[in-house]
Amino acid sequence: MRIALISDIHGNTVALDAVLADIGDSDLMVCLGDIASGGPDPNGAVERIAELGGVAVRGNTDMGMVDVPEWWRDPSSVGLPEDAVPGLDISVWSAEQLTAEHLQYLAELPPTATIGLGTVGELLAFHGSPRSADDLLTAATPNRELDEMFEGVTASVLVGGHTHVPLVRRYGTKTILNPGSVGLPFAEYGYAGAAAVPQHAAYAVLLIDGGTMGIELRQAHVDHERLRKSVARSHMPHADWWLGLRS
Repeated sequence: MRIALISDIHGNTVALDAVLADIGDSDLMVCLGDIASGGPDPNGAVERIAELGGVAVRGNTDMGMVDVPEWWRDPSSVGLPEDAVPGLDISVWSAEQLTAEHLQYLAELPPTATIGLGTVGELLAFHGSPRSADDLLTAATPNRELDEMFEGVTASVLVGGHTHVPLVRRYGTKTILNPGSVGLPFAEYGYAGAAAVPQHAAYAVLLIDGGTMGIELRQAHVDHERLRKSVARSHMPHADWWLGLRS
């Protein structure tokens, strides 16, 4: 079984198309959320994920598209610095672009999904953690916090996104995996404007062969001329800032 794992597309269909072409054939596509917000083509991103017909779960910004938080419009109200403003402005713009059909698709995404892996066990897909799409799961998260996030979880493979940073980590007898971000990969955990953004698109592939599991963390080349054209067509706010994150 070959399972492709993608996450944190953030409205960047140029990067998503690059990843889909790089993946090739797979038995199942799993999307770990944050599909539409923060990039030039929110509707196109939702359309592509819906058309893939795989498994998708809801990210924190997917919920924000359906019900825009007030602090997105005023980041200073929750103590965020000025350099957080452009990314949140783009997210508010993204929500305003989405059609009613695409908003409904995001609203109906489940918070988690379980996939059988034969003798390997089960895969549990989520965004931040099974407890909350906003949970931060990193290489440095203490095991006691993981115990709280995964209380009652029996799946052997725990797959999430949210941090935009690829991760493979053992947790007891379980494996934690984050494929990184398709549309806005970070060199380290942070937020757009504070963390360096590499120019590739990140994703992962699980290879299940009997009782053996292989993990590939992969990168796809992104056509930046095509990306610039996509941004120009979109008339998104802070376009030069968004493109400049990758320079």
